[in-house]
Amino acid sequence: KTHISAAEEADVLFSLARAAEKQSNYQEAIKLYQTVVQKNPKSGEAHWRMAVCLDKSGNFQKSSGHFRDAIKMMPGNPEIFCDYGYSLALQKRWNDAEMNLKQSIAIQPELKRAHNNLGMVLAQGSKIDEARREFQIGGLSLPDAHWNLAQMLISQSRWEEARDEFRKIKSLTPNDEAVDRQLASLNRLVGKV
Repeated sequence: KTHISAAEEADVLFSLARAAEKQSNYQEAIKLYQTVVQKNPKSGEAHWRMAVCLDKSGNFQKSSGHFRDAIKMMPGNPEIFCDYGYSLALQKRWNDAEMNLKQSIAIQPELKRAHNNLGMVLAQGSKIDEARREFQIGGLSLPDAHWNLAQMLISQSRWEEARDEFRKIKSLTPNDEAVDRQLASLNRLVGKV
């Protein structure tokens, strides 16, 4: 009869948790990650992945503590800062989100996901040019960066600024019918409001 160590058992449970997470079975993944953390409290990766699953389940109250634990245990991991920044953005905690996303970028400047998330956060305020730049660093073309900004501005009922973004796209891609449809849709929306 072979006995496996607690560390080996935690590794097996972590693998099972990752598999459940990848299948979007977040409740099962959370249970497994909790067991991993009980067996190995210093597993920053288990805290991190559990925080992500808790977020996907809408449990932001619990996820924040696990993100902070993961950051303490793995302070050089840009992905954790990126995920925590995104979590904070979903909670509309814009300043905290911006700080964590900038920390992610400071660690790994080429992390496109962090730049795109930061663009989304910056678009919530008056930092439109910075947001556009972040979207571009994140890999978007200039028209697509304007498009993302327009969508963010529409979500905030900032109609005129959104129109300006669509006009900029139109000047860059004059034959883009999607822009014409979006402008017409935006005009109808504003007319109703």
